[in-house]
Amino acid sequence: MKRIYSIMLSIILLLGLISGARCSAQEKTDNSFEENMDADTLYPSAYPYNYQNNNIENFTAESYRIDFVEGIKYNSNNVNNIINAFSGILDEIVFSVNAGDDTFTIGYYLGDEAHSFLDIISEIEKTVEELNRDIIVEERISSNNHLSLDALELKYCIVVSNSNLNNASSLFGVKTVRRITTTSTVTNLSRHDAISSRLERNNTINGSYHHVEVIDDDAYVCWYNQLTGTHNHCSLSPSSPHAGDGNNRYASGYQWFPNRVDVNFYTDVATNENRTKLWYKYDQSTLNNLNVDYNEALEMEVAFYNYYGATVSYNNKGNAFQLIKSGAVWATNQPNSYRDTNFGDGNNIVTFCVGVDDTSDLVAGQWYFWYINGTKGTTANNYPNDGRFRVTAQRSYRVMGSGTWSVYAEEHEGIRILGLNSNQNWVPANQNAWILAAANDDWNFNSSTDPVK
Repeated sequence: MKRIYSIMLSIILLLGLISGARCSAQEKTDNSFEENMDADTLYPSAYPYNYQNNNIENFTAESYRIDFVEGIKYNSNNVNNIINAFSGILDEIVFSVNAGDDTFTIGYYLGDEAHSFLDIISEIEKTVEELNRDIIVEERISSNNHLSLDALELKYCIVVSNSNLNNASSLFGVKTVRRITTTSTVTNLSRHDAISSRLERNNTINGSYHHVEVIDDDAYVCWYNQLTGTHNHCSLSPSSPHAGDGNNRYASGYQWFPNRVDVNFYTDVATNENRTKLWYKYDQSTLNNLNVDYNEALEMEVAFYNYYGATVSYNNKGNAFQLIKSGAVWATNQPNSYRDTNFGDGNNIVTFCVGVDDTSDLVAGQWYFWYINGTKGTTANNYPNDGRFRVTAQRSYRVMGSGTWSVYAEEHEGIRILGLNSNQNWVPANQNAWILAAANDDWNFNSSTDPVK
């Protein structure tokens, strides 16, 4: 499982610069998944630690992102040496290739397990072959986008370690080694400057916005709600640092999520593996509504229903179509992409997402996709809700660095559930992922005709 330790420490460091514990907050809209489950069941505490007085207990491992210079071929001895050097602590390794009109990113998720160089390279090569086959028949991708294995290069890797990785810079081709826990930039800022540096370039599209208020030399992040005309102090937490713009765009008439979304489901893409693939496309005006700030991010996610415990009634039981696995491959043509973590989701919800940590490079009119392989789900129990899913759009912002642990949902903009009516939390059982996969049919969303929750 992807480690949360590092992001906890970095956010807590930031919170230590801000005296705001006494503030009250308007939190995100409650987006309960299952009508019969209460919020505590659906969203158990994702942060079981003591952060009072900035003290962390029981956390020793830290995450590092290691970026590499251009020119390191995917199957070179240098990549082999890197995999061997980080054996047992390598969480993910990511490659990229320029192909025609797009840059494609391909990642291999190891999690807590060790995988050999040959196993990783074999899966990467299979993925390139699959992508090229898709390009030939897929109308949503330009036929110019042929991926060449000779051009596939190492981009970065994620390492989780109990020891300092400063010596990683001695490996061939290392450009930067970034520990997610702390940065000198944040450490050296005063608390007022730290807040200002996060908020000074945030713009507003509808009049609601974050701002800084200083009371008795203490700085607070506050939020002005244009719809109510009120100012509120924001209560900061590790999962809600309130470093975004504070806009509530969709509620004010500014659609920021894609105009078109398609989702494909595949079974038996490999031994005991299923696959989920999501497509989306923007028109220019909607993309403009997304790209207001310098640090805009986007997460288009597919979540699977997975309630089957002893306390769940038979009529409410269902197994997920796909499960997370070590050794899973993901691929995307999105710019500035990263595989999102599943930390804190719990067992009842299985989510898959490849996000974008800088949406300024998205182009209107172009189809973008991501796909992720996972362990094949089961229908052996024949539960009524097997394979049910939902598709969500999350407007996010980037705080520090790039990638998974640097992106947070905008606290004042609810996560949007696409294509479902107000009384629905999942697609109907007769439209579940198993049925769509068997029929080779897509799930489709069109913002001009379909509901948004």
